[in-house]
Amino acid sequence: MFYPDAELMAARLGEHGAPCELQVWPGQVHAFQTAASSVPEAAHAVTMIVDFVERM
Repeated sequence: MFYPDAELMAARLGEHGAPCELQVWPGQVHAFQTAASSVPEAAHAVTMIVDFVERM
């Protein structure tokens, strides 16, 4: 249910030149990154978030 909003937000940010990367993680629940200490995919997602923030 959040996906269409995320797509729209990413498109609009891009239209205005704002840095944005929309990542889709099939099979994951909303906010799965909170389980980074026990779910490898969540830990990887958090690492990717940190990489994005550091590039900004």
